[in-house]
This record gives sequence, structure tokens and C-alpha cells, in this order.
Amino acid sequence: MGQPITATAFTDQELANFRARLRAETALLAHWFADDTFDHGEPTAGFELECWLVGPDLAPTPRVEEILARVDNPLVVPELATFIVELNGNPAPLRGDALSRLAVGLNATLQQCAGAAAGLDARVALIGILPTVTPANLTVASMTARARYRALNDRLGFDAAGCPHLRIEHRVLPAGPTVADCLANAALYLGAVSDLAQDPRPPEQRLPFAATRAGFYACAREGLAARISWMDGHDRPVSDILAQDLLPRARRGLAAVGADRGEIDHWLGIIDARLERPRTGAGWQRAWVERHGADMRGLVAAYLEHQRGGRPVHTWPLD
Repeated sequence: MGQPITATAFTDQELANFRARLRAETALLAHWFADDTFDHGEPTAGFELECWLVGPDLAPTPRVEEILARVDNPLVVPELATFIVELNGNPAPLRGDALSRLAVGLNATLQQCAGAAAGLDARVALIGILPTVTPANLTVASMTARARYRALNDRLGFDAAGCPHLRIEHRVLPAGPTVADCLANAALYLGAVSDLAQDPRPPEQRLPFAATRAGFYACAREGLAARISWMDGHDRPVSDILAQDLLPRARRGLAAVGADRGEIDHWLGIIDARLERPRTGAGWQRAWVERHGADMRGLVAAYLEHQRGGRPVHTWPLD
């Protein structure tokens, strides 16, 4: 969440200073890119995931401070709301079985939080938007009582020699539905981005931002049924783009950074199966509601039960 700050309001001069510094930092970033200043070491990856705390009534429960005290783990930190906890993983090079090691670490931290929550009659949910959240939960009263957090986190780090490293956050996908789904998503993203970064013609030169934005919203609304513009200049089903372009790219990209063949097959195999089904986390929730009606507490109960089993969401039944 960044560095704690004490102020809750800012003067016009402070805001002007902030904008000026942001412009200067953006110009510096462009300069470093142009001069090839960034470190060329091994690509590394980690994670930060936001999880909901759910009470016996299957609604958000504001127990984050008690969870943090019981867990006492530097990888578990507060988020903006008192019913959200953030889980972090130590970054590691992507070679070998890195994705499986990230999965082991996430599972361990998640189980530690789940144990602490159980002692408070609560549960931890890996989910984007909890179906039982209401406007009454989304008020200033639900914000953490700690000092408010800076809006922009640092994205640059430096090694001992002062060489800058660039950190890219993939903030589109929500947590869950299971650890397996999270790591499969990470494998697809990290591999595809690694491959695209080596493409002689940058993707931003092949796909206008307006088309990218439209595709983003189409996928958010329609999921795997969306049809979007792609880098070949044609409108195509997103399921075809994934199967025919992004998945092969992800396989090449992960192999190029030294991931084990078994790792690639395992994690991207989950994406393959998800496309074959086809079923995403949002798709499962919508299908559950179609069968059982708009019983949000029943939906959360079923979701948590399947999440506890740990199997990828494309295997979940609609019970």
C-alpha cells in the first residue's frame, strides 16, 4: 500500500508539486528507457493478492487487525478496508520451478491466515468482489484506522551498484478462485509478456490504445465469449486469440527465461483446460446463479467450499 502519510487533505501548491514531480519522474523514466539504463539481469516475479475476510453470515467482517496480530507475518499486511488482507510473496527468478515455489509460498501464507481467521469465526476468500458486499460496507468507517497510504507506490528499485530495476504490476486479474488458478494466470501473463518483449515490432505499434481499451472492457463484460481487435488487424474471438497466439507465446516466453518444461505444461495446461471447458471464475459464479437463483450467501458458501478443495475453477461443479 506504500508509505504511511498523516495528511488527509492537500493544498493546491502541494498538488501542483506532486504533478510536477510526476512529470519529472515520467521524463526520467523515458530517458532511462532510451539510454538502456535498466538492469538486464534475470527476470523475477512475486505476487501480492488481496483477500476478503468473511464472517459467519458470509458477509465482509472487519477483523483485519486481529488477523494481523495473530499471524505476525511481514508478508501479510493491511489493505485499505478493514475486511481486506494483502498476502505477499518474495520475488524469485523465473527459472526452473519458480512458479511451483510461488504456489507453495502462497498456499503456506494463505493457510496461516485461514487458521488465524478460524479462531475468530471468520474465513479468508480469494475473490475479486465478494458477492455479499453492500454499499453499507463501502464507507469511510470501513477504512483501516492506520495512517492513510500514499496513492502511488514506488515502482523502481536499485541494486547495490545503483542500477535501476523496473517493476511491472499486473493489476487486472482478481485473486482466486484458487491458488492453482492464480499461478496459471501468472504463467500465462509472465510468459506472454516475456515473448512480446522480444517481438521486433512492439505490440503497441500494432494495436492502437483505443482498440486495447475497447478489448479490455469487452473481455470484462463478456469473458471468454468476447470478440476483440487483435495485433493482426482482425476482430477475433478472445478464446481463439488465447489458444492460437497468447498460449504459444507464453510457452515460448517461459522457456526463454529458463522455466522447466514440466512447469510450463502444468500451469499453462490449466489455461488450456479452462478454454476447453470453457469456464472462468466469473463464468462459474454466473452459471451458479442461473441454476440456483440470486442467493448471494449461498453463492459465497459454495465458492468457499470449492476454493478450500484447491482444484482449478474449470473443474468445479454447480452444486
